[in-house]
Amino acid sequence: MAGEQARPLDSVSLGNLRFGIVQGGPLNGLDANVTERFADALNVLGQSGCRLKDERIALLDELPRVQGKGPLLFTEAFAIHEERLKTRPDAFDPAVRAQIERGRGMSAADLIRLQRARARLISAMDLIVQEFDALIMPTTKIVAPLISEIITPEGNAAKQPLIAGNTSIVNFLDLCAISLPISRASGLPVGLMLIGRNGRDRRLLRIAAAVEQQLG
Repeated sequence: MAGEQARPLDSVSLGNLRFGIVQGGPLNGLDANVTERFADALNVLGQSGCRLKDERIALLDELPRVQGKGPLLFTEAFAIHEERLKTRPDAFDPAVRAQIERGRGMSAADLIRLQRARARLISAMDLIVQEFDALIMPTTKIVAPLISEIITPEGNAAKQPLIAGNTSIVNFLDLCAISLPISRASGLPVGLMLIGRNGRDRRLLRIAAAVEQQLG
């Protein structure tokens, strides 16, 4: 995707790395499966000799307020699909259409304020992330829901913050991330997300390869 020549990832020693375990919102609302398996993964990772630190990032508390008029994603999607929504609304999945429609109410002034706030938060977050080799949080707060739970716009809206809330933080703050499967004896998959600075994808992939080996 970067247009670079593919080459093997160099090895990295976990014993020399610093990881920040993101506290607060990203850990709120975890289901029992994610809670248990995330804790297990951190215990296994801690045995590698790396340094793990609980990190409370206050600026994450600003995100709901900053995006109070709607996520940037929905606003951009509405601008792209507005004509299609008028002429072929039934061509959209009802749950997806409901999300895109949320972008209808954002004014130009709202969009400018959101973009300015986002630029400020991106700069502030970069200063935090560079203190670690990677930040860690669960990829999703719940295991995959049943289709019957998300088939309606209302059901989908209720589950979306639990499914996409953590990954949307990464997107909004212009970071890079990778999700690794946490080993399981049974049950649905749970992901461990490693987060790095913007543009540090190759470094993050090297770290992820080492973490993946440690998790088994």
